[in-house]
Amino acid sequence: MSHIQDLPTELLNRIFEFLAEPDSDTIERDRSCNTTTELYNLCLVCQRFRDLAQPLLFRYIDGDNIDDLKSLISLTKAVYRRPTLGELVKFVTVTLSLYGLPGENPPKLPSDDLKLFANVVRELELPHEEEERWIRAVETQDLSVFVVLLTFKTPNIRVLRVAHGQVFVQPFLALWKKHPSYLSSLYQIWIACDSVFPGYNIAIYEKFLTLPNLKASTFVDGELVRSKYPSSWAPGTLAAEELAFKDCFIDAISLKKLIQACKKVKALTYQGFSAMPNGDSHIRYGNEKEFHAADAHAALLPHKATLEHLHVEFFREPWLIDGQAYAEYCASTPKLPSLDDFPVLETVIVPYATLPPHPRFPSSIQLLHITDCNSSIREMLSNIVKDVKKGLYPNLTKFLVLAIDVSRPVKLAGQIIPQGKTPSDCIQELQGWFSGTKVDFQICPYDLTPPRGRPDDDDDDDGDDDDLPGFPGGPGMPGMLQMMMMQQAMDDPGFAAMLQHAAAESDSDDESWVTDTDDDDIE
Repeated sequence: MSHIQDLPTELLNRIFEFLAEPDSDTIERDRSCNTTTELYNLCLVCQRFRDLAQPLLFRYIDGDNIDDLKSLISLTKAVYRRPTLGELVKFVTVTLSLYGLPGENPPKLPSDDLKLFANVVRELELPHEEEERWIRAVETQDLSVFVVLLTFKTPNIRVLRVAHGQVFVQPFLALWKKHPSYLSSLYQIWIACDSVFPGYNIAIYEKFLTLPNLKASTFVDGELVRSKYPSSWAPGTLAAEELAFKDCFIDAISLKKLIQACKKVKALTYQGFSAMPNGDSHIRYGNEKEFHAADAHAALLPHKATLEHLHVEFFREPWLIDGQAYAEYCASTPKLPSLDDFPVLETVIVPYATLPPHPRFPSSIQLLHITDCNSSIREMLSNIVKDVKKGLYPNLTKFLVLAIDVSRPVKLAGQIIPQGKTPSDCIQELQGWFSGTKVDFQICPYDLTPPRGRPDDDDDDDGDDDDLPGFPGGPGMPGMLQMMMMQQAMDDPGFAAMLQHAAAESDSDDESWVTDTDDDDIE
């Protein structure tokens, strides 16, 4: 009888990777508690399984295995005592729940930990005043310093997600001055936002966007205005290819300069519309005016040969709007020019108000979303259907219209439901217009279900959002099982002894990932 342990190493590795989810250079995933549990259990089976599962276990450092400051400090100790563990890390997400209740002070660090991290800081060879500042920050358990110390020992990190207001940029800048190659392998930066600190200046993160391998950036609740635009973002100097902004404010000049600074742009996401009433408050910076769809089109024209994804939605108030007010809003909204000149553009997500009655898209388009549609779409839809049947959009397969009230888009001119028909009948009628084509056309309402999870969670938008993935959710692992596996990763005790130790200590509150055995010297 054959056993799974007898399978070839290559096949086992593929199976384990399937459990851990495919490797990716984005954080568009929902790494559940079950995934981590499965990897922990695999590590317990035998040495061979541990050797294959441990790299996958350490690939993601996120809410599954860092749910408080103590866990973060334990992991930081682990990667300094066993640097090979840090080399496995590719994704680091520091969630907003790391701090406890307002005004709550963490317990003091043990003296051994203070000594360890003081030595670590001194080995960085920072200027004396900066060194003393960092040591004091270690003593007070400043989150920013521990995030920097952790990521300094993860040379293969690809994705870093932190929250403005919880993690500050100054320690990063200080370390870059002494160690210019720090974070040189970073592929994606995500700056979320503590709800207490909206409207931060995106330009303070200028150094991140100048990293040589940074291809994707996401900012939440920030501002970028011309008076504070960083000089280091000069034309043609940034490697970033995917730019994403959620609930941000950017003026037209800043958008143009930022896109000019990028060597190549493949994707632009600017999501300012909230599907929830009284959702995220919009940021307005003095007298600066937010860019509009025509500004985005003009800014992106130099990148027409590479742009694959365009998602632009603007803040609109009031959220609930009557037909006349919405008609006036549409009439005053600058329209998106023809996208014919973008030969590789595959995804277009834009509000109804930004489109002319007969919008033009490139032949490469595959997915079209028309959002925030509060008026009859019949005329526009009729023109698009004719273009589809003429063969102008041979690759278009997904076409979605989103509305607060689905009865509005299906009405006749004058906002009248056809006599004897229900809104459902009208939707089926409009779907029938695409008969004989491969277009899947849908009209759907926004999902107005209040988001579950942490109140500070940024991901309160409707439906699936491929550009702006959410914080990994779900409860963390039981502390004892987590402690057992991290200890085993630190050294290699016998599994029977380890299990006996776990049983004996099952009531312990010690969740350290560091063993009491002798460790390698700090490097």
